[in-house]
Amino acid sequence: MHKKKIYLNKGELMQNLEKYRKEIFKDETYAGDEGVIAESIKEVNNNFKLGEKQIIQVLEFLYSIKDSFLGRTKKEPLDNIVSELRFKIIEYIKPILFISENDFEKEIDKFLLTCGYKICNYYPNNYLDVYNIYHQFQKETANYDFDINSVAKFLEWFKNNPNLDFNFYFDKEEKEN
Repeated sequence: MHKKKIYLNKGELMQNLEKYRKEIFKDETYAGDEGVIAESIKEVNNNFKLGEKQIIQVLEFLYSIKDSFLGRTKKEPLDNIVSELRFKIIEYIKPILFISENDFEKEIDKFLLTCGYKICNYYPNNYLDVYNIYHQFQKETANYDFDINSVAKFLEWFKNNPNLDFNFYFDKEEKEN
């Protein structure tokens, strides 16, 4: 069962970010460092809509690599450090944001059946194909949830995307009334 993600508006994000940063970093940062941390996370959040749990994970990750950026704001432009941290954060959170292939295969049939579809088993690697296309959907739409609503949006996106190259089909299930 996937837990519902709690999204924070910008005011809540910055307020909670400051609170969590103080808890995790304690007194190890200066104003410049704090600005770099906040700006990096804010930029990533603009693209990925992080939940509170992901914010804490990102702060813990930044703490683990603190020696690579703390104190650099006195010598280097902030934009350079923010860009570097933004890249590192994105690389770190990708596995957190995207559902694993194994979890996808376990859950997708249930979600598709709820929407009235099933994956045909006529082709080899059909789950891998669907997973790869779902992953593309997640990237293009910044929809990182994996639940019935997201799968319904995926099906709509899939049907309306003529540029997809695929070798599998969905069978429409007959629903009983």
